[in-house]
Amino acid sequence: MNRNPLSPHDIPTVSDPSCAVVFEGLESRLLLAAAPTFGTDLATLYALNGDGLGLTLGIDGDDADPGDTLEISVAADDDTGLFWTIYDQATSANRYAVMHFDYADGSAMGDIVVQLFETRAPLAAARFITLSENYITPGGEIEAPTVDNPAFYTDVDVHRIIDEFMFQTGDAVNGDGTGGSPLGDFANDTDDDLSFFGRGVLAMANRGADTNDSQWFITDAITSSLNGAHPIFGQIISGWDVYDTLMGLETDGGDRPVQTPILTSVDIVDSDTDGTITFVADGTFVGPAEVTVTLTDSDGLTVEQIITIMPEPGVTIPQFDPVPG
Repeated sequence: MNRNPLSPHDIPTVSDPSCAVVFEGLESRLLLAAAPTFGTDLATLYALNGDGLGLTLGIDGDDADPGDTLEISVAADDDTGLFWTIYDQATSANRYAVMHFDYADGSAMGDIVVQLFETRAPLAAARFITLSENYITPGGEIEAPTVDNPAFYTDVDVHRIIDEFMFQTGDAVNGDGTGGSPLGDFANDTDDDLSFFGRGVLAMANRGADTNDSQWFITDAITSSLNGAHPIFGQIISGWDVYDTLMGLETDGGDRPVQTPILTSVDIVDSDTDGTITFVADGTFVGPAEVTVTLTDSDGLTVEQIITIMPEPGVTIPQFDPVPG
């Protein structure tokens, strides 16, 4: 703050132009580039067995510099029997689903962001994207949404929540798990590396092999008993606070929320800063492995987090099945 401003009467008058005061423009200031950050911290410890089925981690990257992209890299102190594949903007064209949720009273709960596995589960990802972005006529025709005929995934009940297992939604017809879409069933398709060995796994609910349609669920625990039965097509990247809020809602004896939350809509977007890593171990993996996950931005600035991957010590697996109805 200038405590003693000059009065205009204090400024001398210069009659000779050669003696005039010249005010030069300020020099351009160099703005320092911002380093990337992890929008959501990784856990410090993960378990992985040696059966060749993968553990997928969502990487929530942030960068304050407009236009910066982030690349993910991984290094391990001992990678014997441990393998990984990175899916970020540099290595894949996977898009992301931004799921918008409201409480039963219509107030906003928040968003969950999921990477969709478009190359590893093409049928399931394509069906989800179609229902997110389009109106489906009763005869199964796909049309651009309008105010009167919105996209299929508009104001859909989250009809099932099972503590430490999963929440389920996608029945836009009946809202209770008994309905599907006019598009009908499609076949199971999932990459062999994908498994239910972790939280935040997005998969299709079905009544058996090749009966997938519109209903889907996201897991809250290791649920290896579901491997091979339900197509996995995504992984949570961010929005864990919203996910935990959903999972903490009160339910009745039939696992239905007492106050039903609503999936209001789903946006399909690109991301230059997020990604996933799928780790796979074979029989030679004995661990523990100290793994460094690094984010590098367009300016070469980095941030890293260190996690430990251990052989699976044995887990309790819920014996439920996400089926329509």
